[in-house]
Amino acid sequence: MRYLYHIITFASDGGRHYQSVYPAKRDDAYWCGQLAVDEFDTHYFDREHFRGERMRKRAVEHIREGLPTYIIPRKGFITLRPGRIDLIAVAKKYHRKGIGRKLVKHALYHSGQLYVGTPLDNFSAQAFYRSLGFIPCGLEAVYGP
Repeated sequence: MRYLYHIITFASDGGRHYQSVYPAKRDDAYWCGQLAVDEFDTHYFDREHFRGERMRKRAVEHIREGLPTYIIPRKGFITLRPGRIDLIAVAKKYHRKGIGRKLVKHALYHSGQLYVGTPLDNFSAQAFYRSLGFIPCGLEAVYGP
């Protein structure tokens, strides 16, 4: 069965460098993958094609391919595609403690302008990105398995 998701796209530029945020190494792939499983199995994306195991594979592949990935060890990570935020995950016990904000600002600092997409009905993600200066700039229809 295929699902249609409407995604709102946000854009922002400018960021900040944080010394507590590091580029991911190959050794970080396992815990980033496990964090993705934990977050995406229980988080908002509890839909068939957003299950944690798929996100784990995506996070691990991202790091192994050498694509830009920034981490705050054992707390959270963000993965990037050219000009776009791909995945972001923060461990539950660090939610609402500024970890996600640091990761996004650090990624913006190193990448310049970034785009990110989030489902139309994920109001908390939209509020998070708006609070970081992202501006809605488009709407996409995305089909998932």
